Amino acid sequence: GSDFQELVSMYDVLYFYWEPAVTFYEENAVMVLPMGDGTSVEPRTVVSTDLQRLAPDVRLLLSNMRFSLEDIHEMMSYGSQPIGPEINPSEGDLENATATALVASPSQWISGDVFEGACHWIQSNPTRWIEWIPARASCLPGQGLYQASSSEWLNDIEAADASIECRACPPGRFSFQISDTAICRPCDVGQIQPSYSSEACQQCPPGSYAGSGESSCTKCPQGEYQDLSGASSCKKCAPGQTTLQGSRDIKDCVCEAGTVAAIANSTGNLRTTNGSIDAGIEATKCLNCSAGLLCENDVALQLKGFWAVWGESSDFLSVFQCRDALQCPGGAVGLCATGREGRACGSCITGFAAQFDGTCAKCGGQSLWPIIVVLLVVVGALPLALAAGIFMTRARRAALSIFMVSIIFGQVVVCLQALDAIYQMDITWLDPAKAILQSLAIFSFDLDFSCVLPPQDFVLEYVVQLAAYPVVVLVTLLIWLSMRWSRTPVSFTAFVNVHGLLLVALLTAMTLAIVRPLQCRNNPNRLFTIASRPNIICWKSQEHQTLVVLAAAGLVAYPVTILAAITYLTRKYPIWLRSGGGIEVMEQYRFLFAR
Repeated sequence: GSDFQELVSMYDVLYFYWEPAVTFYEENAVMVLPMGDGTSVEPRTVVSTDLQRLAPDVRLLLSNMRFSLEDIHEMMSYGSQPIGPEINPSEGDLENATATALVASPSQWISGDVFEGACHWIQSNPTRWIEWIPARASCLPGQGLYQASSSEWLNDIEAADASIECRACPPGRFSFQISDTAICRPCDVGQIQPSYSSEACQQCPPGSYAGSGESSCTKCPQGEYQDLSGASSCKKCAPGQTTLQGSRDIKDCVCEAGTVAAIANSTGNLRTTNGSIDAGIEATKCLNCSAGLLCENDVALQLKGFWAVWGESSDFLSVFQCRDALQCPGGAVGLCATGREGRACGSCITGFAAQFDGTCAKCGGQSLWPIIVVLLVVVGALPLALAAGIFMTRARRAALSIFMVSIIFGQVVVCLQALDAIYQMDITWLDPAKAILQSLAIFSFDLDFSCVLPPQDFVLEYVVQLAAYPVVVLVTLLIWLSMRWSRTPVSFTAFVNVHGLLLVALLTAMTLAIVRPLQCRNNPNRLFTIASRPNIICWKSQEHQTLVVLAAAGLVAYPVTILAAITYLTRKYPIWLRSGGGIEVMEQYRFLFAR
């Protein structure tokens, strides 16, 4: 016993012994395994846990072994070394043989005698152990017929030759019992087997697929998904859509960068899903993201300076460019700056007026200041010019001074109008130049009349602008007529100079205001809208057609007529000077030639 203890402590090995006697002569002997902590256990099976894969024949052989206690005693008796006459246990009494036998030391007995006794027992009892040996073509569960000569797995025993053997089924195959043996079949498509000696394959989970005889599932590639188990391939997303690898649902299909998903509504128009695709819809279409939109993860957002709405053109989203980026701050589809509404956020809601920051605020005294300034400019110039006409006959020098001031004032107005015309060019202006030029809108009559006129009625607003000057002419004509019967009448020459000065000063502003309905620009949705009123679609809407007719009449009535009159007067001026009435001509058209 001490020898065994030393071996265990020195070499860290496992050993066992039998109780109550190592010679097995005592009946009911039990194998004992001492443990390192001083305890001992009675073993049941001492074998490799992977023996089925490493040596299936050995496992079957071991499982077929059957020893009785008499067999063990017989082997131990063959391994004994007696001192005296050899006694054959089969001929004499076993107890007498045991009593007359002298057993060798334990170490000698285990190293030699036991082995010799086992060999003697095997040679003497072939009928006992021959049935333990597995047949070469009798495969166990987990195994299959393998032909070594051709290195192939067999599907039936009839095709076998002398090199046939049973082997553990490798990954990708499973053991299938046929008659008294087994074969290794490849896993069906959509199934895998990652281990050896398996008797069944397992299905690939959703998001993956497998071909025949695979040992592992393959994840669905980008642009495909699989929502079922045991699939042999993956389903493709709609054109233009993509996914992450291993996607398991159609909802995982999202549109590629620069596109956004759209589905057909009840009217057949395409509308963006904005990320909420209904279950079961597989005909989702990805459309290119229009200019003015930011498309990410199937969500379309407005960029700053653009406004979008559904169903106004062939595109899934109809995108308009706003007049000013401040009016359309960007974000969700249809979002406008505070207080704004309508197409391209082009109008203030009822009771609100436009502000310089692009928003609209409630109407108040501050909202009316642009209109008041224009009235002061136009109406204030009239008394100044009339005063010059009144003093023309009494104090000529003072009258000339006043008239020159009026002309200078008109020139300043002309310059400011020119700057406003430059501002209306398609140029991105930055502050502070942008803020300064925006304030010059009053000099081109580009004002917001939403506090005094019905909102979003640009036709009415345009008619008011066209009729403004005839109203001024009518008012001044009444003033002039009333002064003809006063004590200080005003000459007709003064009346002409007043309106001549006013027309020359406001010619640019009138022209800009009149051609405004004709200034259309293209939008990302391929529709044209008025640049200053992006809520009006050019050429196609009834409102714009009315504005075009009014603009044509305004062009003839104002710029064309005024320029034609100036051209005529300029050509006639030298002739009139050489005539007898040259002085009267210079006085009558001083607004034009006295600059």
